[in-house]
Amino acid sequence: MTNRDQMIDGLEHIFSQIARRFRKMHDDSLTFGQFSALATLYHEGSMPMGTLSEHLGVSMASATGMVDRLVHAGWVERGRSQTDRRVVWVELTDSGREKMASKQTVRHQQIQKLFAPLGEADLEHLKEILERVVAEMETDEK
Repeated sequence: MTNRDQMIDGLEHIFSQIARRFRKMHDDSLTFGQFSALATLYHEGSMPMGTLSEHLGVSMASATGMVDRLVHAGWVERGRSQTDRRVVWVELTDSGREKMASKQTVRHQQIQKLFAPLGEADLEHLKEILERVVAEMETDEK
């Protein structure tokens, strides 16, 4: 195994630890997928179900199941498109927006704590590196 392979294995372990930490940060009453759906709607606004499923990287059936549970909880509502009745739009309710605003504040504080050991220069460098990785991932998806 090369030194590069060992470093990549180490990064994989670090990313797993960070992902585990992020999963612990979200509300236990929501699955990670449900939280992701709420966060997408919170940041992007209302959208068709198909667009939401694309944002989440899940099938329409999975997105529909998530949205069903979020509608039942009162955080999301559905509506038909005025121009194409086949298209279902989803959006946050007032309760859903309040929940996400509260969660965003807590989540931001938790992320601040997670990265507290890093100075501004380290954070900027880490951000630049991860942006390059994400850009490459997006290029590979096309």
